[in-house]
Amino acid sequence: MPSKMPTLRANGPEIDRLIEALRFRDPAATHEEISERTRKLGPGKDWVSPRTLRDARNSGNITLTRMHALATVLKVPVESIVLEKRRHIPSTANLPMELSNQTRNKLYALPLEVVVSPIFQRLVQLPESTMDAFLSIAASMTSFADEIGLEQKKEHLLRRLAHKDYLDEVEDPDLAHKLAATRHPEREQRFERNTRTVVEKAVNYLNGNNIPQQRPDQTFLDYFVEGCEKASDENMQELWAQMLAAKIERPNEMSLRTLRMIQDINQDVAGLFEKLCSIVFEVDNAVVSIRLDESTGRYLSFAGLSFDDLMVLSDYGFVTLGARGLEAEPGTLFKYFSSSFRAKKKITCRVNPLTVAGKELRRLVSCTSKPNYFEEVVEMLDQKITKVVRGG
Repeated sequence: MPSKMPTLRANGPEIDRLIEALRFRDPAATHEEISERTRKLGPGKDWVSPRTLRDARNSGNITLTRMHALATVLKVPVESIVLEKRRHIPSTANLPMELSNQTRNKLYALPLEVVVSPIFQRLVQLPESTMDAFLSIAASMTSFADEIGLEQKKEHLLRRLAHKDYLDEVEDPDLAHKLAATRHPEREQRFERNTRTVVEKAVNYLNGNNIPQQRPDQTFLDYFVEGCEKASDENMQELWAQMLAAKIERPNEMSLRTLRMIQDINQDVAGLFEKLCSIVFEVDNAVVSIRLDESTGRYLSFAGLSFDDLMVLSDYGFVTLGARGLEAEPGTLFKYFSSSFRAKKKITCRVNPLTVAGKELRRLVSCTSKPNYFEEVVEMLDQKITKVVRGG
């Protein structure tokens, strides 16, 4: 049975006092006008009918969203017009305006302790399509003790994530009994915990961009789960969480081939790749590390890498070995983090380009620039470049 809409007991005398103060400043603010003003707030609020306003003035129980609407019109914090003293009253004022009333009412029908949780507030600040895609995909990746429908799974996930017992549910007797029926129950329990850890961490990497209606296909998700469930290292779990968030928001960008390659890497390889990404330029559609001279070691040293490290990354399919020649026509932009320059004359230089898989993985990597490396490249190409911009 769905939970009832959270309600708060109105502070009737204070509401009457605030209405009188408003009418002193604005004589047109009759009870009917105040009710109408709540209706005009738009889809972000449930309006307060004249009857509901009368109930509020009589210290009746008012739904959470209507209490926020009334507080908005009276221009006071909602805490000032309720009698119940709560640790925190969730704000609906900052919810995206495009969130449908149907979804808003469904979410706020959840228990108040769920509504006030940080992870709930994080999710509802996202576009509705992003939140729904995340919950749907997370539901498909999670094992449940009982066979339930998708909408029930999504609500169950939201409750568990908000209560911070999503991971602990792996120890739930019913789910543990289901996993115990497998050939390797201890391994399956570990796999389930790893998968749930990745799902939980992915919330932090979702952004506020609208996403396409298309969702990642099931084949990709099957391979994804197969990889992330084996990630017991925290750093690797962070990487898989970033990949999940990226795939939700950009379903066409990461290929199945790249995913299969990433499944094979460990924390050490991921660390080497992160270092390499600190010395790469974006040039047209290519992402390349620019050699400073005939020696491979000199430019790699800026990232703390050796030629053997570069060979490892090549073996995993993330970078192309063998110095390739890059030819850039006049006007070509060379971008290095927030720094850049343009070719004044035709430039030919030796580079090691990232592969398609390397470029896709680079979008997920957090790394810092090496300003000294940028300056060395600028010095090497000094007579052939212009419009040098040095970022922070």
